[in-house]
Amino acid sequence: MLLHALASLDLVRKQGAVFHNAPVAARFLAAASPASARMAMLHTARLWHRWSGLTECVRTGTTAPDDDRDTEGTEAFIAAMHNNARQRAVPLAQAAAAGASRMLDVGGGSGAYAIAFAQANPQLRAEVFDQPAVLAIAQRHIREAGLEDRISTRVGDLRTDEFGGGYDLVLLSAICHMLSEEENRNLLARVYRALAPGGRVAIQDFLLRADKTGPRAAALFSLNMLVNTRGGASYSEDEYTRWLREAGFGEVRRIPLPGRPACLWGRLLICGRLGAPSGPGLSRPAAVANRRAGCNPAPHLPLDSQRVDTRSSVLSSRSRCFSVWAAVQEMRSKFCAAAGRSTGLM
Repeated sequence: MLLHALASLDLVRKQGAVFHNAPVAARFLAAASPASARMAMLHTARLWHRWSGLTECVRTGTTAPDDDRDTEGTEAFIAAMHNNARQRAVPLAQAAAAGASRMLDVGGGSGAYAIAFAQANPQLRAEVFDQPAVLAIAQRHIREAGLEDRISTRVGDLRTDEFGGGYDLVLLSAICHMLSEEENRNLLARVYRALAPGGRVAIQDFLLRADKTGPRAAALFSLNMLVNTRGGASYSEDEYTRWLREAGFGEVRRIPLPGRPACLWGRLLICGRLGAPSGPGLSRPAAVANRRAGCNPAPHLPLDSQRVDTRSSVLSSRSRCFSVWAAVQEMRSKFCAAAGRSTGLM
């Protein structure tokens, strides 16, 4: 009965008494396929348990997640993150890797970003900071990329540990939404201490409007953090700017990244330069350093994208999908189209 239902959705095909994967299932659900989204889908499936507690989370304002992620769960989660990161890593590296020689990727997961940054900047040495089970997966990807001599790993707790020092670039990609406001303040203070003079932090995450009613993906993902973390949420530009300034960063701006607007809206990249002046008053050395780092100061931005305030020059941004990764989009559209044809809903 299940196979017949799947056949009606064009996921499998029946030949006699034998069922075979249809092309869309073979591409996205077969483990051996280069485009496989199987592990990402398994991670999404695991979210259903958390979302079943939404009512209680809304009542209490938080959740108390248990650390029940087993090896398979960790593999599924990191595979989902890796699949997602591969879609963004190259343009992000092109925007932020220039001029850096020593980078720390906090909560670096599969190492996809560190790999892309190292490939974009031959002079860069990167370190991935994460938990032991995660780093075992990252080390596998690093070896496959042939970058063991330039990318190292370090076990640690991003919520409490000091990061060391001497870095000129620290990357926080999809990290801040897991943390509470106070935890983010603490994190950025430790990032500040880890940076060498003139260093910068790059933050990639969802970005809410000031009233927090959108964009839709960011608002929905904030709800996802309610049911999955103790204090995480999506945050606004004002909040990020305030935290960065409190930590001691000087210049804050959002950088545009290319992407697929259909599934990538609401994200941003913020570069904060340690001790650098902000806005049109940049000195010539600071302006040159900014251009080398891929962070052009306000006078070089299109006039219609400049903000008339003291915080930053803001450009349009890309985002991350809510619980469905870019590689799954085509499959989902086919699912919906097939379901609509079979039920007459479209």
